[in-house]
Amino acid sequence: MSHVIEFLERLGQDSHLRHAPIDALAQALSEAGIEGPVKSAIIGADRGELEALLGARSKMYCGIFAPEEQEEEGEEQEDEEGEDEKEDESEDDEEVK
Repeated sequence: MSHVIEFLERLGQDSHLRHAPIDALAQALSEAGIEGPVKSAIIGADRGELEALLGARSKMYCGIFAPEEQEEEGEEQEDEEGEDEKEDESEDDEEVK
């Protein structure tokens, strides 16, 4: 299987090989030691068959779950104290009027 993966990597990197006539592609596959149904799937561009032959999954998903940001305890306490002081000041201002 590693020969197949290496060939597919080479196929993706080499535009001449990727767009080569079928005869040239078949020759390159033979030179890489790839024969049989895998060779037929690559020549026929049959992705589903190639995935089945290699045991690959057609769909893969990647997800990152990040926790919600949380304020540190020190910052949270300072914010609460600051709000209490503001409330006290506004009450004092109302009493003076």
